[in-house]
Amino acid sequence: MLPRIGQIVSQREIAARWSFAEITGRFASEYIAAHRDRLSSDLIAKIQGGALYDELDEGERELLSHWFDTGYRKDYARALNGRYDSFRCESWTKSQLARVHTLPVIDPLEQGRSLAFLSYLAHPRHRLPNGDLEVRDAAVAADSIPIDTPFAQKEPLVIGHWDDGKLTLWEGNFRAVLFARTADPAAQVLVWMPHEGRWPAK
Repeated sequence: MLPRIGQIVSQREIAARWSFAEITGRFASEYIAAHRDRLSSDLIAKIQGGALYDELDEGERELLSHWFDTGYRKDYARALNGRYDSFRCESWTKSQLARVHTLPVIDPLEQGRSLAFLSYLAHPRHRLPNGDLEVRDAAVAADSIPIDTPFAQKEPLVIGHWDDGKLTLWEGNFRAVLFARTADPAAQVLVWMPHEGRWPAK
């Protein structure tokens, strides 16, 4: 079940939900490779088998948040932990999403630019030095999904801030691209927005 609009959760829940979203998404193999013990393997299998976040017990959620701190996304954890205390669930329009910025690491030209999401969508696709498309880039990955595939959101996107205070999409680029290309101009997408904390340019 998706969170309700206005729901406030702790930063630790956002960390757990981040791992949960990636286990059900494009980076599942990274988690499978990094967490091979029986407890971890069982949790990954449970999530990939269709378990909802709300169906996980406290220990399972704590394990997910621990993975965020120490595993595949530990670099993101260093940037977010200690900056935010809580997040609030909001519903965003396409125009709101278009104005949020992307992380410099996904700049298609690899120049470290933080692009407005609309600019990122319109940009030529990211290519490797040999000319092949960068399949790990969210826009490239989305191009492989038939355009008429219905968008069904399973987890909200995670919004934070860059060091200059700009609102930035930290997690959910692939889901954001799939949402942005839907035909309904009035469609909305759920996001986690910082609610309490000590973020830049507050």
